[in-house]
Amino acid sequence: MDMKDMDVRLEYQILNNIFMKTGDGFFIMDNDKRIKFMNQHLIYIYGNQIGKKCHEMFFDNLEPCNGCSINEILEDNKESIRHTRCDRDKLGRWLEMTCLTTTIGSKGLKGENTYIIGMASDMTSRKKLEDALRVKNQELIQKNEELEKFVYTVSHDLKSPILSLQGVVSVLMEDYADKLDNEFREYLEDIKKSAQKMGLLIQDLLDLSRVGRTRNPREEIPARDIINEVVDRLKFQLNSKGVELHMDEEMPVCYCDKQMIILALVNLLDNAIKFVGNNPHPRIDIGCRTQGDYHVFYVKDNGIGIDPKYYEKIFEIFQTLNEIKDPRSTGVGLAIVKRAVDVHMGKVWVESEKGKGSTFFISLPSKEVVLKKTGK
Repeated sequence: MDMKDMDVRLEYQILNNIFMKTGDGFFIMDNDKRIKFMNQHLIYIYGNQIGKKCHEMFFDNLEPCNGCSINEILEDNKESIRHTRCDRDKLGRWLEMTCLTTTIGSKGLKGENTYIIGMASDMTSRKKLEDALRVKNQELIQKNEELEKFVYTVSHDLKSPILSLQGVVSVLMEDYADKLDNEFREYLEDIKKSAQKMGLLIQDLLDLSRVGRTRNPREEIPARDIINEVVDRLKFQLNSKGVELHMDEEMPVCYCDKQMIILALVNLLDNAIKFVGNNPHPRIDIGCRTQGDYHVFYVKDNGIGIDPKYYEKIFEIFQTLNEIKDPRSTGVGLAIVKRAVDVHMGKVWVESEKGKGSTFFISLPSKEVVLKKTGK
């Protein structure tokens, strides 16, 4: 025996040991789908099935399995093709079956030298985990829906008594002004401010719950129309702060739920107005630009800025910066923004430096990306 024969025999022994002792099932079939080789793993589970067809070994089927594409693979006129499927075998286990055709020698696929190399991996544990995760996800979705309904109901029911309380306090302060001493007047003022703060919080919670519960069809809307409406809603706050507002001249057409994105941008612009603080020359830039397959809205201010360690935290509900002393701050606004953007399969983030202003970004996918992701 020459060295070449010895090398071939050694390679055969190495490969045979690998195939026989691997933890997954390994088998070889001829072009009639009869088992020519199976490793120890498969022999331990199914017994020696040499000479039987694959559908007999794995599934106890006398006929080829429904949807089996091995015949198509064999007739496909390609020297090598890969095929993967996942099925439950005769023992109730989930198997991921991967088959690869190969031709040995010079004959074509229909010749006697065509073989199918197969790998069978037990996916039962993974399938159980996937099923359990699917159930948990469904439970979580249901719990979130219940929570959103609860928040909406409670917030809606609280709105009327808060308005009544504000009305009573206003009547007392106006009709009995000459009979109230300074201390009592301060008490009423505190009640009035607290009621107003509670009213703002309730409204923000209602907005937050609506983002999760109410969705309008997406449509193609000029970004300028969206921003014009946002600015119009906050015109009083902008003027009272003396903000110098700059808008992009050219803006793209976006594909979104118009009212939801308006709500998100109103909160961002309102935030920017608060962030300018006591700056003697407050300036806010707002606009929308195209970046690849996305349309990016931005709101930039020259206010107090944000420490990088708070970049993620500020988008959580009830989180506010200590530097913001505005009584209208409820800690819900940026949570509304994040939820609205999440619904749009987009992204929201902030770039800022302490004392040097902040820029908030909302990135929304184009119509083509949305249709591709949703399969519509």
